[in-house]
Formats: sequence, C-alpha cells, structure tokens
Amino acid sequence: FVTGAYRAKMEEMAKKQEEEERKARIEAALDVTRQRDLSGFYRHLYRQTHGEEKSELDDKIRKEEEDRIKKEVEDQIKKEKEDREETSEEKAARVREQMKKIKVEEDE
Repeated sequence: FVTGAYRAKMEEMAKKQEEEERKARIEAALDVTRQRDLSGFYRHLYRQTHGEEKSELDDKIRKEEEDRIKKEVEDQIKKEKEDREETSEEKAARVREQMKKIKVEEDE
C-alpha cells in the first residue's frame, strides 16, 4: 500500500536525482581537464567579444528603425491633420450652403 504523499515524495526525489545526473553530465562535458585543446576557450572568448558587439549594433539599428518609424507616423498624422483643416474660404462656403438649406426649409 502506497500513500499519495509517499508517491509524491518518491517522484520528487527521482526528479532531483535526474537533475543532478544532468548537471553532472554537463559538468563532465565542460571539464577543462578532459578537453584535448583550447578550442572551447577560444570559442567562448570569440562569442563573448564579438557577440556583445553584435548585440549592441543590433540594438542601435533597432532604435534607429523605431525612431524613423515614429517620425514617419508623426509626419503622416501632421499631414492628415493639415488636410482635414478647412481654409477660411472653404468654411465660409460650407456655412453659406447650410444657410441656404435653412432658408429653403423655413420657406416650406
């Protein structure tokens, strides 16, 4: 007879053991005393020096692209706003038309 708590405890212990075995395998693979040359060291050094520069460059490019898009959107909004604004002549003509409609409705 096995209780639920005992089963849960056994499963937890099995997971911990698997995790420890996985860490041990990783540690064994990365153990510098077992490596035959310095290729891992140089690979790490290369990635560390050039990888950071690449990510900084990517960040700069991304920021410039975001700024460019933001400016384009702002310019487009400004243009649309200018297009929507009526000139005083257009506004006067619109008001005259509305006044004519009102007069026609009053005459009827």
